[in-house]
Amino acid sequence: MGDGGSRRPLATFRGYGAFGVQVAVWKAEKGVTFSISKSYRPKDSNEWKESKSFFISDLMALSQLLIDAAGWANEYLRKESESRNQNAAGQGLQDIPESASEDYLSQDFSDEDIPF
Repeated sequence: MGDGGSRRPLATFRGYGAFGVQVAVWKAEKGVTFSISKSYRPKDSNEWKESKSFFISDLMALSQLLIDAAGWANEYLRKESESRNQNAAGQGLQDIPESASEDYLSQDFSDEDIPF
């Protein structure tokens, strides 16, 4: 995070009729992390605000966005693992586990792993 806060997510997911709701996937030391946000602009202001509250319609959309983000992240981790395996095989190193997502899911994480 020493880049002055200019980090960008690997992927961002929006849609399903939930205006302003998004899920972002971030690169982390131990795989990926996810952030959920909701932005809105009040009728009496031109300034965008963040909210931690969701309407039921937001939650329905958010559940699908999370499914999409998790699927994307699993594919990303699989490809990253394949790439590491190819590099390790070329260097004569031990094999890296076949499924990065299984390895990722079995790890313990702390608040320090969150990118924000």
